[in-house]
Amino acid sequence: SLRISATLAQPGPAARPGWSRLALPADLGECVADRLDLGEGLALVHSQYTPVRDLIEENAAAHGGRTLVITLALGGVSAYRGADGAELDFRGGQTTVTAFRRHLGERRYLGGSTVSQLRLLVGEAALRRYAGEAQAEALFGAGGLRRLAQGRTSADLAAVAAELARASDPLDTHIKALTLLSRQ
Repeated sequence: SLRISATLAQPGPAARPGWSRLALPADLGECVADRLDLGEGLALVHSQYTPVRDLIEENAAAHGGRTLVITLALGGVSAYRGADGAELDFRGGQTTVTAFRRHLGERRYLGGSTVSQLRLLVGEAALRRYAGEAQAEALFGAGGLRRLAQGRTSADLAAVAAELARASDPLDTHIKALTLLSRQ
């Protein structure tokens, strides 16, 4: 396995208007993450990684504060291992909901395999705004990495995720992102 730092990713040309792109160097494979900021504390990230060999990407989740993440694994298999021993596995066709405070860890990808994921990042203030104080506190808990839910992605949610993965209209994208949040 090749171990790299997430800071190796550099800005690249955005695939869609309003989105920003980070890409790993081409010699590692085609590994990109596109991000669309939808407003204060709400962002959508579509990542597509096809590393040429097994890849371990070290990172410190830099979302700041407490964050709720809804991950729709569109295809492939990857894993996350926290420095504290917490583990998450992501498999195509599954949705995983996690809550955490800034977290050190590493993402793991298999060489020659494509992993496609759509993540909705919901910051603490946004979650309080949409879910209320009590529900936000219940979801965040003490702030460590917590898997709140994981299971097969429903057909209607998969359709929303597919639309979001190729979305270009800002208003429609925002509406669909909030739909994703409300269904979780």
